[in-house]
Amino acid sequence: MIVTPFGPSFFRGACKREERPTIRRMEEARGETEKYLQIDPDFSIAAGEKTEAYADPMELKRFTDGLRKAGFPE
Repeated sequence: MIVTPFGPSFFRGACKREERPTIRRMEEARGETEKYLQIDPDFSIAAGEKTEAYADPMELKRFTDGLRKAGFPE
């Protein structure tokens, strides 16, 4: 996975901070998703699940839910 100032790590932090993200935050997330996919067009939620290590399955679910809300492809 490519490490950038935005991308999956951005969404992981956002998901932990906000259970109910605001419209503005979701618009910001979608914009960051577009930027990230320009750099790594092959990234998907399935790829993120394979590369992110979570001991707690609920944390992984929260992470992938955040990616979905942000508009990453399955």
